Amino acid sequence: MDGQQPMPSGIGCIGTILDNSDLVSHTGDSCTALSCSGPGPVLVRIADTVFDILNSTSLRSGSLFKQALHAKNFDQVRAKMQEAREYIKGLQAKRIKEAHFRPNLETVWHTGFLGFLVNMDSVEALYKRLVVSKTLWFLPT
Repeated sequence: MDGQQPMPSGIGCIGTILDNSDLVSHTGDSCTALSCSGPGPVLVRIADTVFDILNSTSLRSGSLFKQALHAKNFDQVRAKMQEAREYIKGLQAKRIKEAHFRPNLETVWHTGFLGFLVNMDSVEALYKRLVVSKTLWFLPT
């Protein structure tokens, strides 16, 4: 990436996908670089928010999505995770030389996206098991 700042490691897999493939969202926008309009910037924002949700340790963090999961923020966090799930499941990709798009979860780039989906499901299950049952007051992720 000549003349550009290095990409944060957390979104490196997304940058690789966008550099080596066409990517379309469920709305049909196409994208081949992070600077485009369409799914690239949206995907980066969603990934950033999901990373915040999955890496929360304190109730006192300034951002709602950076706070540990507790009764006051869980509904908003669950809604954001559901939005991320739907977006990820709706992504389609193809190699630049291929003719047809396939669901991203069926491509060679599925691993990171599948990891997001599994981790979001796991965090929800842990919250329900530990916080709803009053075993813990909050769940740092």
